[in-house]
Amino acid sequence: MRTAITSLRPTEIEGREAIRQGEWFFVPEPGVNDKDAVILRNEPLSRGGGSKPHICEQMMRKGGEVVMVSRAYPTGLSLASYHELIATNEDARRFGWRQMVRDAAVYARGEIRHKDHKTIDLWCWHRVYMNRERFAKHAPQIAFLD
Repeated sequence: MRTAITSLRPTEIEGREAIRQGEWFFVPEPGVNDKDAVILRNEPLSRGGGSKPHICEQMMRKGGEVVMVSRAYPTGLSLASYHELIATNEDARRFGWRQMVRDAAVYARGEIRHKDHKTIDLWCWHRVYMNRERFAKHAPQIAFLD
């Protein structure tokens, strides 16, 4: 029988070493090329929906979908949907939008901090995976946002 924590482990990392902090799993990827990458400092890692972000000392992302996020749309709208909404709903312009990337390949290195968890220190680039909670029927408001 699988335990609750085991059942939350992403299928993409089955059989691989991983470090867990809360809802996040970090898998070592020492061969990742960061040449010409934008490396962000003290970057928040959030699952959306008002969750408290984990702070990554160093982070880079590859790919993903650019989305617009607000309190009214915590998991984000595609750019096309965002432009359609603000063109047809005058109030939507005041929703406090910010641009984020959904479902990117995210890599973290260095200290990962969160006030509810012990700080971890990642010695090389680690691919970041969110637990499987977002696939539960009760959780349509959860998204991997960076």
